[in-house]
Amino acid sequence: MCPAFTRNRRLPESLGDCRRYQRGSRNSLWRHFRTVGRGPDFPYVETVARRLLQVGRPGGALDLLILYRQQDSKNDRANLMASCLEELLRCDPSNSDFGVLSHADLVEVFSCLEQPSISIERLAKLEWAYLKIFNHHAGPPTLSRYLAQNPSFFVDVISRVYRPRSPQGHEAEEAQAELETSTDEARESIARNAYQLLSGWRILPGTREDGTIDGEALKQWIYEARDLLGTAHRLEVGDIHIGSVLASSPPAPNGIWPCVEVRDVLEVLQSAEVESGLQMRIHNDRGVTMRGMLDGGGQELELAAKYREQSEQLADQWPRTAAVLRGLAGSYEQEARHYEADAERRRKGLET
Repeated sequence: MCPAFTRNRRLPESLGDCRRYQRGSRNSLWRHFRTVGRGPDFPYVETVARRLLQVGRPGGALDLLILYRQQDSKNDRANLMASCLEELLRCDPSNSDFGVLSHADLVEVFSCLEQPSISIERLAKLEWAYLKIFNHHAGPPTLSRYLAQNPSFFVDVISRVYRPRSPQGHEAEEAQAELETSTDEARESIARNAYQLLSGWRILPGTREDGTIDGEALKQWIYEARDLLGTAHRLEVGDIHIGSVLASSPPAPNGIWPCVEVRDVLEVLQSAEVESGLQMRIHNDRGVTMRGMLDGGGQELELAAKYREQSEQLADQWPRTAAVLRGLAGSYEQEARHYEADAERRRKGLET
């Protein structure tokens, strides 16, 4: 006999009706299921998470999985978490579960996803979709590695930010039109995410697990990326971002920066845009400086001396790299003169 449910509901008239009635009742249960207050040793975490996912509550499912994260010592729930994140992207923002997760919660979820069972392509797509959650946290590690491994993805990201440049114009306009199939708001959001990703990218292509650089892999990545950038009519701006990531080079074993593999690339490319991007990244990564009101430009003079000395050491074998380092030295010397002039005015009481 089919049990009675809510008062005033029509009772089922057949076995098929009874089963549908029970399914509807179960769905109603999971739609209103509370994930909190289940005790420290709740044994049905995965079962409940899957039920919540089935009824369109991926946020609640993730909330439960995060709450009982310590139960998952072998990270067996990583695929379930990834499915919840994918479903959350398809949810209406008005979904009651959409706002239950904080940025910190989502970052915690992503920390659980770097498992062999999840492909780098799947995880990279998720990090791309949720890129904004990394604003105030560490950058997206898988997506940064994916950029360093996949030149075509790098060019796609560049194309999301910058319009093409072409003397002919028509072909470039057609290529851009392919990207403009979504709304203006969606394009702007994608462009912001893409620029954020490029700005925070610090993993040099060809980087081995021990931090050293595979020179051939680095060159192959750059050659392929530049070919694709040329086809996409974005070579100049792409070169700037290539130069920017080259600034992440480690020093050589003897302490001279950049490493030999990056020096060789600079000598082969001889690209003003690549070199400009490298210099800009060095300046930008320095960030805000602190100094006394009368200190002048001592900090900048130290940097200028370091880069000028290294430039002299590289001039014979890597002249293009040496010129880049001289340019850095010159820019820091110019900054030092500016700070010295400010400090001198204060010493004379001309400025407070």
